[in-house]
Amino acid sequence: MPDSSAEPPWALVLYLLNDCRYRDEVGAAALSGLARDGFLQTATGPDQVRLPAAAPAGRALLPFEQAVLARVQALAGDGAALTLEVLGQLHGAQDDEAFAEWQEQFCDRLGRQAAAAGLAARSMGRAAHVTLAALLGASALVAAVLYAADRKDAGDGIGLFLFVGVVALVSPVSGRRWRLTRAGAQFAAAWRPAGPDRGDRDG
Repeated sequence: MPDSSAEPPWALVLYLLNDCRYRDEVGAAALSGLARDGFLQTATGPDQVRLPAAAPAGRALLPFEQAVLARVQALAGDGAALTLEVLGQLHGAQDDEAFAEWQEQFCDRLGRQAAAAGLAARSMGRAAHVTLAALLGASALVAAVLYAADRKDAGDGIGLFLFVGVVALVSPVSGRRWRLTRAGAQFAAAWRPAGPDRGDRDG
């Protein structure tokens, strides 16, 4: 386990442990860190929190924390209290599109934070995956046509299909924007044994 005297935000650790993908625990860890530092306050109801009247002094928010706080602000409206259950997933009822947009922004800011430390790098984007899928389909069609027209020439089409297929298999298939670097993989491996025992840490 890394030296605890210089621990990174726990939300960032969980993000890297999850191979640069979002999960509820990542958002919850970011919320916990914000609550610890006074950017969220306990409300009067059970398991409820609200935004403070004024932001606490002491430290600047990291970009991914700013995204979380903005999301909480959007959900809270005019100072309304929010239950921890809602905050745990950071989305309200019938708000899937807005949540998806927020999740993409949140993960991109986490990725940038990780990249600044050399732990993550840009991955293949969603548009590139769509293009690759189209090429795979087109190469399969070419192989089928050549095979039907002249089996002797079918090898070229099948070869194209296999080449594009191999590229598709070795490329990241999730459409995520970030991937672990070698240093990031080593970082995640160093933290992974401690992960199950540290799920309640703040950010």
